Amino acid sequence: MDDNISTQQCISHLICLPDDKGKQESDERPIKLVVESLVKEISALKAGHLKISAKIDSLTSTKTSDEALESTRINPEIARLEKKLQEITNENKHLKKRNLDLQNENASLLTSIRLLQGPQTTNFKMAPESLNDETSKQMKQSSDINANEPVNADGYKVVKKKRRNRARRNRNNEVRQNSSVNSGGSPNADQGQRKESNTTNKPPTTIILGDSIVKRLNSFQMSKGCKKKVLVRSFPGARVKDMYHYMKPVLEEVSQPTNVVFHIGTNDLGTKTPQAVADEIQDLARHTESKYPGVKVTISSITKRYDSNELTSKVDDVNKITKRYCNQSGKHLITHTNIDDSSVNVGKLHLNNKGVAILANNLTNFIVNHR
Repeated sequence: MDDNISTQQCISHLICLPDDKGKQESDERPIKLVVESLVKEISALKAGHLKISAKIDSLTSTKTSDEALESTRINPEIARLEKKLQEITNENKHLKKRNLDLQNENASLLTSIRLLQGPQTTNFKMAPESLNDETSKQMKQSSDINANEPVNADGYKVVKKKRRNRARRNRNNEVRQNSSVNSGGSPNADQGQRKESNTTNKPPTTIILGDSIVKRLNSFQMSKGCKKKVLVRSFPGARVKDMYHYMKPVLEEVSQPTNVVFHIGTNDLGTKTPQAVADEIQDLARHTESKYPGVKVTISSITKRYDSNELTSKVDDVNKITKRYCNQSGKHLITHTNIDDSSVNVGKLHLNNKGVAILANNLTNFIVNHR
């Protein structure tokens, strides 16, 4: 009740101005008490606020410190893992390069063995674990080995060598010629025989290198039709990049061929774009002329294949790009537009007898007309 009276007095004092000074002083005391009480409460609130602010600052500082500590611990681990990943990546690149080098070396060795055996010699079977998938596929495609042929103790099939040996035949001819001269034979006849022998032994002026499409071309018949020495080498299953290794022993064995014809590219169409295949053919032509000075490269266009509509279209695209390149670079291009779907076998890829004859005629006409 007293508090209510004091409050009412304070309010009345604030509203009305009393005339009595003593009464005014007595009325000021409650106001001072209220003010002091408010000041204390405000001070207490400020102190609480400061404590809360200090607590927040402390928590923030602790969190920042923990994050900095955690970051300090994690960052070196991340750096170590990144370095390890880089080392693994570099090692992987090195192993891939080494694997590619070994595949190329293996392909070169297989080519050398095939050439040393001769075009009519039966290929032998390599141990399966020594071949990669691509080489095994090429060997399977190019091999004419009968499964019933004899096998030696190491698991390799026995090679049957062809009896005809050109070098031995030439030596026998020389012996017969010398015997004829010593026995009083006609010198003119001997000279004619030697002239014919020398013509046969001349190095080829044109070498045709290609995939299985040219495997049925006969070097002797083409030489006879062209009236100049022609050598045909077929590498079934070969792709454009394989030809870098296949051609090396052939061109190094033959002294100064004047013209090299590449018929290659059909085995690349399944996995590459027409532009990529055409670019690889162009690179092969440039590399050959650069590595073997004096050799002029001619490109034989890819023959039409009818085993897939997509591949048929790709053949057309590659031949168009190659034709533009030959026109710009001045290289010769042998086209085979006269080979149609009646010129391929049941597989719609390789040539039948008609197709082989047309292909041989196209190549022969080019060689004859570009001496």
